[in-house]
Amino acid sequence: MQVPFGEWLPDLPDHTNPGATQALNVYPAVTSYRPWKSISTTSGNALTARAQGAASFKSDTGVISIFAGDATKLYKLTSNSFVDESGGTTFSTPTDGHWDFLKYGEVVIAFNGDDAPQAWTLDGSTDFAALGVPNHSKSQYIINSKDARFIFID
Repeated sequence: MQVPFGEWLPDLPDHTNPGATQALNVYPAVTSYRPWKSISTTSGNALTARAQGAASFKSDTGVISIFAGDATKLYKLTSNSFVDESGGTTFSTPTDGHWDFLKYGEVVIAFNGDDAPQAWTLDGSTDFAALGVPNHSKSQYIINSKDARFIFID
């Protein structure tokens, strides 16, 4: 059973507010809110250092792949364990830096702004490999727009 509550309007004053001012541990539904399910363990192990980025992607065949990166490695969640897929490369992500991930076709591109962008072909790769961006080894920003990929260098 759903209990109807007003729209979440935290920016309005509490007095005569027609909506809700707090919405904790819920997500919006059609006419109300629904509770989040409890947290569950997904992996039997952890990354070897603090996570500095993660993303998930769905391949054309429907397979979901989850990736994560820390200061020196890139990982893929395989059989409920994070597996180092750095391909023997040691990355140098700054302490205040992070990994970003982008899907272009069936290729996932990982970049941290300090190392060469890395590529993973969904349903095919066994390790990340350098993307091979001509004349550029470090990419800070990548934008995917329809059939084009724009790489911005700092």
